[in-house]
Amino acid sequence: MSVSTEDIERIRQLAMSKDRSNQQLAQSLQEALQFSLYLPYWQDLGYVSLPKLLAADSIDLNKKNIGYIPPSLNELRGLQYLTLGGLDLETLPEVVLELKQLRRLTMYGSRLETLPQSIKGLNSLTFLTLFYNQLADIPTEIEHLGQLTEINFRHNAFEYFPEAICGLAYLQRLDLSENTIRKIPDRIVQMQNLQILLLNDNELLELNPNLATLEHLEDLGLNNNSLNKLPPSIWTLPKLQKLRLIKNKLTQIELPSEIVQSKLTNLFLAYNHLEYLPKEISQLAALRKLNLSHNRLRELPESIGELSQLKFLDLQENNLKTLPASIQNMSNLRSLLLRGNPMSIDYIDQLRTHFKRCYIQF
Repeated sequence: MSVSTEDIERIRQLAMSKDRSNQQLAQSLQEALQFSLYLPYWQDLGYVSLPKLLAADSIDLNKKNIGYIPPSLNELRGLQYLTLGGLDLETLPEVVLELKQLRRLTMYGSRLETLPQSIKGLNSLTFLTLFYNQLADIPTEIEHLGQLTEINFRHNAFEYFPEAICGLAYLQRLDLSENTIRKIPDRIVQMQNLQILLLNDNELLELNPNLATLEHLEDLGLNNNSLNKLPPSIWTLPKLQKLRLIKNKLTQIELPSEIVQSKLTNLFLAYNHLEYLPKEISQLAALRKLNLSHNRLRELPESIGELSQLKFLDLQENNLKTLPASIQNMSNLRSLLLRGNPMSIDYIDQLRTHFKRCYIQF
């Protein structure tokens, strides 16, 4: 698109006109002129015409790995989904913060260190993903983003749980994995709509008992931390279905004597220091998958046979010579992993004779 000095002068005269319609026309022409300067860039991304670009509601600027953001981006009034990546930025650029209609913002691998207070203006956001950056704190203004339902701050530089997030009452999914967080704040109690909380690969030393107040929590990821015990109340979460505790320092687990209708189906306790299981394990009657591999178990409680819904049981790399007789009651068992235990071949053959529909690895 070629623009002459005469064209620019006509636009200027229209802008100075007292006629409101002429002024609006001049503004539209100025915007079109600005876009025209960046059309080769947008054409590389597949937007071959100005009308197609202006109508776009979703743009992924990471596809071409071009490394910068065009100033014209903030003129895309209908843009709702934006993905950026591989940029060298300390904070969110103003041109992004002007996209007030954004619903989903993803920016990863861009070395972000801070979020500006003006992020509160993006109050249409429902989804915010800023993983693989260098964020260490979050401004309190994020609490203004009241429509957020999902946040992914995986692999940043958080040493503390960013408490401002706790004020987001409608948040359903939060991923803070791969940071160096050591403590969960008391304010976690405010997050009553949280369904998924992922804190894998941090440095947690203990769990805040207030986690037990999150009545809608279904999935709790705590792999690769430094937990040596769990609050018994964690087992009473009414909707919890998945609990991941692989690679911690647990020496025992303590379950309440009565758990009302546990919905827990997946329990992963591999790579801990467990020497025994409590007989109350039978309270987790909905379990389908149980991973106890790489512990120090010498025996299992007889009550484990009451887990009649169990389909997958991993007991690899323990010190088990036999299993309790009640194991034969697990009629739904389809995979039993026993490698790395001091069991005799004759005993394994007995198990295989009984569990004809179960794969037994030894």
